[in-house]
Amino acid sequence: MEIKIDGLKELSEMLTQESVRTAKRYLLNIAKPAAQVVVDAMKETAPELSQRLEKEIAYQSRYSGGDETTLTVSIGPAPGEFYGMFQEFGAQGGKQGGHTPALHWMARAFEASKDECLSVFGTEALARLADMEEKK
Repeated sequence: MEIKIDGLKELSEMLTQESVRTAKRYLLNIAKPAAQVVVDAMKETAPELSQRLEKEIAYQSRYSGGDETTLTVSIGPAPGEFYGMFQEFGAQGGKQGGHTPALHWMARAFEASKDECLSVFGTEALARLADMEEKK
C-alpha cells in the first residue's frame, strides 16, 4: 500500500535552495514521526503468535529515482520475522499441510492510521518549512 503526497510545492522549492544533504535530512525528519504512527498501529494489530512480532515492526527509508529525490518509507516486520507476512496474506500447505488464513493485520493498521499519518506528515512539513523560513 502506498501514500503519495502531492501539493507540497513551497517545501519542494525551499528544499531545492538547500544542499542535497540538508534537503534529504529535512525530508527524513518529516517522514520519521509520520511513519511511527503506522508502526504503532501495526504493533497494536500484530497477531499474538509470539510477543516477538510486535517488537520487530519498524520502518526503513531510502532515496531512489534518477537523482535520488524520491523518498520511500517501507513499514512492516523485520526481514527475520517473515512469518508476519504469512499472517497478513495467509499460507497454504507447508510441512504441516495446513492452511493459515489471511488476517490482513497490516492492511487494517494502515487503513486505521493513514489519516493520522498524513496529518503528522503535514504538521511536520509545516514546522520544517517554518524552520527554513526562520533561518533566512
